[in-house]
Amino acid sequence: MASPLPITPKRIEAAKRALVRAYAEGCHGRFVDVWEQAGVAYGQYVSPTGETYHVCDGGCTCKAGARGLLCKHRVALADLVGTLDRYIPGVYNSDNPLAA
Repeated sequence: MASPLPITPKRIEAAKRALVRAYAEGCHGRFVDVWEQAGVAYGQYVSPTGETYHVCDGGCTCKAGARGLLCKHRVALADLVGTLDRYIPGVYNSDNPLAA
């Protein structure tokens, strides 16, 4: 799976921050549906306020995602299905507090 944007140190750091936010805010558990089709992950996320976001490897319908940013929902989905390290190489480096 390729990222739609070039991988840069800034993008890796943004993914790490999004992953930390996703864990801190419990985003992983807010997906009501997650599936993969033709090698692409999709998910339906319900926010604490009841808003529904449609998330996939390439984007999210949240405000940040609509601006093309790498949001916590997109990172959480990739983390859930085990593709985040392929999507953003280096996100699980040892300097990440969530690294195993």
